Amino acid sequence: MSLKQMTPFGIRLFLMLLFLGFLVPNYSAFSETADINTVTSLGLNGYDPVSYFPESDGKVMRGNSYYSYTYNGTVYEFSSEANLDSFKIDPERYLPKYDGWCATSMASGKKISSRPTLFDVENGKLYLFSKLTAQLAWNSKKDELISRADENWKKMQIGEKSST
Repeated sequence: MSLKQMTPFGIRLFLMLLFLGFLVPNYSAFSETADINTVTSLGLNGYDPVSYFPESDGKVMRGNSYYSYTYNGTVYEFSSEANLDSFKIDPERYLPKYDGWCATSMASGKKISSRPTLFDVENGKLYLFSKLTAQLAWNSKKDELISRADENWKKMQIGEKSST
């Protein structure tokens, strides 16, 4: 149907919907992902990696650029000097598994961005998730998914090393 064939009401409706389409924000632009895989990224989107763990009350907090530290090309921010010092002593202890990719997706052999506010700390390891349903699936069969995700991550690491 062309614009000439449309009724005046149809034309107005079409133009209004077109206009509204430009007003609706692109929510993917606002999603907070935690890719720590690129050199230019801010690790965990600025969340304090130490704050995920029980010794810091397990209350996830945003970091402050005043307390920042670069580790393996990724900048991390911390909410306090104490958390920064803890990270400097043992950075690997606080880094998310699978370089911050969604743990549930990794169990399926996929790299999907995660959100720093969806997480689980299990056996001293930080796991991140892309969405709430991924976290709920993880919680329902954690041991099985950890095993599969670890295996897939290992295969991906071997594949990346052999392709370079």
